[in-house]
Amino acid sequence: MIKLFLILSLTGGSSEEILCRINDEVITRTDIILEMNKNEVPLSDKGINRYLKNKVKEKVLLIEAKRLSLEVTKEEIDREIQRVQKKFDNEEAFNNYLKFRKVTLHEFILERKLQLLLDKVMVHKYWSWLFDPTGAVFNEFVTPSEIKKYYDDHINEFNTPATVSVLYITLRYTNEQEKIEKQRLARSLLRKIENHTDFWLLTTLYSDLKVNVITKEEILKVKVDKMEKSSKFFDSRIMDEIFKINRGNVTGVLDDGLNLYIVLVYDKIESRSMTFEQAQPFIKDRIESEKRMKNERKLIQELLKTVQVSPSGIITDD
Repeated sequence: MIKLFLILSLTGGSSEEILCRINDEVITRTDIILEMNKNEVPLSDKGINRYLKNKVKEKVLLIEAKRLSLEVTKEEIDREIQRVQKKFDNEEAFNNYLKFRKVTLHEFILERKLQLLLDKVMVHKYWSWLFDPTGAVFNEFVTPSEIKKYYDDHINEFNTPATVSVLYITLRYTNEQEKIEKQRLARSLLRKIENHTDFWLLTTLYSDLKVNVITKEEILKVKVDKMEKSSKFFDSRIMDEIFKINRGNVTGVLDDGLNLYIVLVYDKIESRSMTFEQAQPFIKDRIESEKRMKNERKLIQELLKTVQVSPSGIITDD
């Protein structure tokens, strides 16, 4: 594991203080702070260490790209921008993404061009070394025994319990007369829902238990074992009814003896188990990815030997 040691206080030293020299290039404290501010990352010694480590890697790879005369062509960057844009429904959605990132289209293109160049260096060096028997050992091959061991050690990853995500309205009552009134209100709310009134709006307006009114970004997820339904919000009888409902549908009025509930099943994932045979391709990809990350760290260490980095101990191999 690459670990970076920065013996500088966040509050101490000049903002132009040089944190690292790589050949004739320097990385200053200002460089790192400006990048962290741009990404709205809180300033901390740990954060500065992480950003400095990434910047050192970037500089080393750019030096190697120059040595290898590697460049990103206009066709390559055009294809990359088109690839990213296809992830969005339309041009307006893509532009909103840029606004959210607080970058212009030109700045975004420069970002992607830099990343493509760094990727090109990694691919060039990685594959040349991978198949060079005289070079560093970069083993990415996965054996059947490795796959079997991973499956046995992570068996719970391949047995997924049923999960529902819900929004719900709670109508609390304390006596029989109040229950009758709340039942009348619940029937009225169901009619509003049938007429396509926004469920979230009804939740905020009518739910008595405001603490359980959750934001759209924090949809309540109730995880349930295959054999035992349980929730800190609902009893087992209510959970049984909820799990009878398909995704996107609403329950009738549910009663647990203290509250009436109307529940919208926002999302639903059925329980599933994956056999060893079914899991093998996923496990192989996972182990290969882990080995690839380890090999990339080795590659960075090899490239660091080709440049002069000061202070010399700023990046060590742990």
